Amino acid sequence: MQSFARITHESPYFSCGENVNYNAPKDFALTRTSTTTIDLSWKKVSGCTHYEIHRANDKNSTYHKVLKTKNSCVNDLFVRKGEGYYYKVRGYRSYNDQKVY
Repeated sequence: MQSFARITHESPYFSCGENVNYNAPKDFALTRTSTTTIDLSWKKVSGCTHYEIHRANDKNSTYHKVLKTKNSCVNDLFVRKGEGYYYKVRGYRSYNDQKVY
């Protein structure tokens, strides 16, 4: 399949719970499936029940939260043809209706 944009997995960060840091997920994958969709997937991290996906158009620019999920895969449906994207994933668990990173 022809690549429509630069899609890069840029050092995802994981922290979940107090004083607990997790390594980057294994088997992180990005696939441009159409001109307006990028599929992201990774292996679940033990202890994390939710994930936030942050995106930037440039490696050195500010990342913004664009998606959240309980799954280890998600579709980014808000991409533009010809644009490049960088992603970071943050895992957390929910406790008493609060996010615990």
